[in-house]
Amino acid sequence: MEKAQTRPAPSHKRQDSLWKRLKRSTLGIFLIAPILFVAIFVLYPLAQDFALSLTNWGGFTPPSTAPYIGLTNFRILLTADPVFITALENNVIWVLIFLVANNAAGLALAGTIDMMKKRVGQFFRIVIYLSVILPSVVVAYLFLALYDPNIGLIDSALKTIGLAALAKTEWLGNPHLTLYSILFSSIWQYAGFPMLIFLAAFSSISPSLYEAAKIDGATEWSIFWKVKVPMIRPVIIMVLALTYIWNSMPFAQVWTMTQGGPGHASEVLVTYLYREAFSGFQFGYAAAISVILFLLIFPVVVIFVRSFEK
Repeated sequence: MEKAQTRPAPSHKRQDSLWKRLKRSTLGIFLIAPILFVAIFVLYPLAQDFALSLTNWGGFTPPSTAPYIGLTNFRILLTADPVFITALENNVIWVLIFLVANNAAGLALAGTIDMMKKRVGQFFRIVIYLSVILPSVVVAYLFLALYDPNIGLIDSALKTIGLAALAKTEWLGNPHLTLYSILFSSIWQYAGFPMLIFLAAFSSISPSLYEAAKIDGATEWSIFWKVKVPMIRPVIIMVLALTYIWNSMPFAQVWTMTQGGPGHASEVLVTYLYREAFSGFQFGYAAAISVILFLLIFPVVVIFVRSFEK
């Protein structure tokens, strides 16, 4: 009995297999650039930073010659440095309040503008977003003038409405108020950023959903809470992640307005890192602060990203 001859695969199947291999190879070629970018500009600096955190480098000699001290910097930071503990607490307070207040303000502004007529809404959208494109240093000096107890508009307004007892408040000189005063200026500046993203997300919702809700007797605000907000949940998670990343490292306004004072009352991790590195020339110690800052940011971002994928 003769063996059955194997038939060659049809030409279209061979072409499909060739096309799949070509796609895989092409995808690999396009992945080379982003992989190199991440390796050179992200992973390598992170590795170097961690290596420096294990040394006592002062910045005046090559890093390779710095004496190795192991985890001593981390031990001192976590157990024997009260300024670091204060900065860490202020950082957590800053991030939590900003995360809630800034995004809540942005969502409220977006909901209100979305209910306005088109031209009126565009006007307010532009006006509110102008503060976002201003340099943080400019906003810091603006609020320095506003908070001035002698010539500031805030104290003048308090006097005008009969609250003279509050008119001489040291908004930046009182250790119990200074952090929150700076934080308010940052929330005022950046509320337009989530507002713009939420407005773009609202525009992607099908108008038929609004029409069906109105037929059922829903008001504008009930549509906002029961239709708009649930529909843009992935966008809200993304904005929360972005907000958490950039506001875990507040520097410009804090440094410009108080430089972490009075008495470290407004000190945050980045200002303390800057002070230790460029005033105290303790670059190894500053690198240890940056490693701890990275460990505070990275796990939370991973949680946000996983929530976004779901």
